[in-house]
Amino acid sequence: MRPTKLVMLHCPKAAGTSVSTYLGAFFKNKTDLPAASFRLSDESKWPNYKAFDFIHGHCGYDLVRYLGAEFQCVTSFRHPVARLASLYNFWRNDTIESQVAEVVSEKNPPPHKIAQHLAHELSFSEWVASDENAVTMYTRNAHTRQILRNWWTPKDLSWFDMEIVKHRIRKMPWFYIAELQADSMRLLDVAFGKAITKPDLGRENVTTYARKPQTSPTAKDAEVIARYNAADILIYNYALKRQKSAAALMSRSSLAAG
Repeated sequence: MRPTKLVMLHCPKAAGTSVSTYLGAFFKNKTDLPAASFRLSDESKWPNYKAFDFIHGHCGYDLVRYLGAEFQCVTSFRHPVARLASLYNFWRNDTIESQVAEVVSEKNPPPHKIAQHLAHELSFSEWVASDENAVTMYTRNAHTRQILRNWWTPKDLSWFDMEIVKHRIRKMPWFYIAELQADSMRLLDVAFGKAITKPDLGRENVTTYARKPQTSPTAKDAEVIARYNAADILIYNYALKRQKSAAALMSRSSLAAG
């Protein structure tokens, strides 16, 4: 049965904008939350979101829990190495360096502006290894913390935390995996009980590379990312396994029916 109230937990640069645009077509009353996710810590605004049927944003599961049992959540996965490289390249090309630097020079600059500024100032290797809190909120198990609570609050993840996150993934009516787009779209048809009219999502928020060339992770970068993102890699592989199993079952069912 198609979900009637849904929150899309958008982890940056995991096709979340494209997924949310597509899903939004199934709902009449929808909203996009502020891009600057730290604003969502203002819980006084949360009652306003109950009026919507579809909510998309860089929010965390704590908002889903607040909204109540009538809301389900979905998310989109992308391997952390590819996701962080995409975020770094996006910020270096789609934010204006001088404007970001001006904001950072002010008193108490927003954390995401500090992270963007350092993406302009540092090499990718330096950026993913940085211990700056404004950067690590993005580069260290951000997706796991988002599904657990929110991704802008630092947390040492325990075994129990990981079990909670896996349980929440199992409860999702659907999720998207960037590396398995075709299977994701086939399973969306099942989850929403409605024929899908387009074969893919299309692409939004695509990096232009108009200002700076693309940076690709080295083998050493991948090692650093893996060291700092063991939880994110674990849940990515967990979701990947579930997606592949569901797609294989669907294929066998289709063959049997045919």
